[in-house]
Amino acid sequence: MGDINKMALNKLKEILKELNKLPGIIGSAIIKKDGEIVAKDMPDYINDDFMNMLSTIEGFIENMLSNSNDIAPNEVIIRGKHENIIAVNIGDVILVVMSNLRANLNNILEIIDDFSDDIKNYCNMLFENTLEFPIKQILSMGGRKRFGRDVDISIFRILRFINLRKYIGVDNETLMYYFGKELCRNLKFNNFDELSDFYEKYKLGEIQMISENPIKIRIYDCVSCAGMLNVGKPLCHFEAGFLSGYMENTFNKKSYVIETHCWGLGNEFCQFEIKLINKPKK
Repeated sequence: MGDINKMALNKLKEILKELNKLPGIIGSAIIKKDGEIVAKDMPDYINDDFMNMLSTIEGFIENMLSNSNDIAPNEVIIRGKHENIIAVNIGDVILVVMSNLRANLNNILEIIDDFSDDIKNYCNMLFENTLEFPIKQILSMGGRKRFGRDVDISIFRILRFINLRKYIGVDNETLMYYFGKELCRNLKFNNFDELSDFYEKYKLGEIQMISENPIKIRIYDCVSCAGMLNVGKPLCHFEAGFLSGYMENTFNKKSYVIETHCWGLGNEFCQFEIKLINKPKK
């Protein structure tokens, strides 16, 4: 599972935790329509055997919720002797919420509706294949006959700085960081010289190791920010993720990357300080 997929799964788990804070809610889970459990936050007494049983009856629930008929309900409420089960159709998944009998079901359904877009978007991020082609295959593909391989830097920056939160509920900074990290992890450079050559070849900037202890890396002519205005904050989240991926591949440790210099901070180069954390990668 790539970092973007892991981030999406963590966001779904956070949503379940928020739902479980509502009065009367006992636990919640997100289940695919084929019965696979995507994420769950249930109390200990609701074990995997129960979840498997829930997956069995899920087919019945899914049939009710996915009926193409206009009168098909968006949710099904199963009222038990001691607890209720609420199943809500959200895109490609079903959100299952367990509540006690005192819970305000209308209020719960309203809150679920507030979370539904986020659940749908994060599930799309989780399920999709983030790389339809291997990265190295993409990099080796031929360019266009007339325009070659180059694209104006402004197009990259539009994609970089557009407000994605409006569309998918994820900050640009987070997405670009994980994109850079995933890219570098797949490239698997053997040493810093190979990374530097890659930067040069693909015109991402001129990258230099300024110090090895502490680790400081500087980038001139950065593709993300060179020539940008001083906006009072660093802009190079793609580069930070890229360097994090390189460090974790190289040292097999977690890394903490902070951008200390940037065109966005009024400097004419980017510089990153990197701390390796003595905790092996999972």
